[in-house]
Amino acid sequence: MLDPKGNAVSRLAPGALRLLAWFLLPALAAAQVPTPSSPLRAVAVKGADLHLGPDSQSVVVGHLKPCEDVAILERSGNFAHIFVRVSGWVPDQGLLPIGNLANAKPLFAEGARLEELAESASGQIATAKNAERCFYNVYDDFRASPLSAEALYRAASINWQLARADIPQSSDPSLQRFPSTHWLRLVTKKFPHTPWAEQAAYLIVDTKLTCGIWSRKPSCIDKEIHAYRDFLKKYPAGPRTAEAYYRIAFRQASAASLYRAAGPKHDPKKAERYRQSLAATVASMQRRFPPHQPGNRWTKKAESLLDQVQQGKHVGP
Repeated sequence: MLDPKGNAVSRLAPGALRLLAWFLLPALAAAQVPTPSSPLRAVAVKGADLHLGPDSQSVVVGHLKPCEDVAILERSGNFAHIFVRVSGWVPDQGLLPIGNLANAKPLFAEGARLEELAESASGQIATAKNAERCFYNVYDDFRASPLSAEALYRAASINWQLARADIPQSSDPSLQRFPSTHWLRLVTKKFPHTPWAEQAAYLIVDTKLTCGIWSRKPSCIDKEIHAYRDFLKKYPAGPRTAEAYYRIAFRQASAASLYRAAGPKHDPKKAERYRQSLAATVASMQRRFPPHQPGNRWTKKAESLLDQVQQGKHVGP
């Protein structure tokens, strides 16, 4: 498994791995150039070429990615001698010392800029990975920052979306593979009872939606309804609560339609049971998310589902 920095994850705790890495860093750097006894730990906001000397015309020996952690070995004029996989010189700009919590803000802003750019520019995957690294390092390098919870969630969300796009869609939903939920679960573990934990948990629900085409196995709809109900038990009030209620309502409406329709699945009693369940869900949403309250748009969508079912119209994906 890889972390959002692209590093392999071992059985050691993340803190232990990080501590080990920074104990080894001076020794690794020393193999190439003399280093100070205590290199300054920093994170580079922008990417740059690494040069052999403190001169932009000197030989390029490597490349610094946006938002990478570095060790600043020394400074000369407008250049800094850093170590990141190899040692080299870069313009001494945007190298933010990790010990200063205020530096989390520009790092977070760069992640947000890259994330937005990834949605519209060419080379979206590379840009999205850079945004992921920026957000992850806000969490990893500035854990006491008030931005760290949101940053870890946004890094985990980007990681999840990129990994999911790489997995082929299975013709049999029950055999569908999903990316590791490790980083999403890390959000729920490190920042419980926060909106970001709820957002992460909502993405994890996707791994339980494996019914596929409901008309082939309408009884499986209950499995997906229970997945959303389990989510609501843990997160009864938050940014995804109303949407989770609507997802339940949509499945109840679809089941009512399937059992009402003529054919081998026709079962009026089950159709009525799901219609009543849908009505109860809508009533609950009307109490919890009335007009002019956040989440009311989901209430209106659920009310529309109930109207369609009561009018005998088909509801389904």
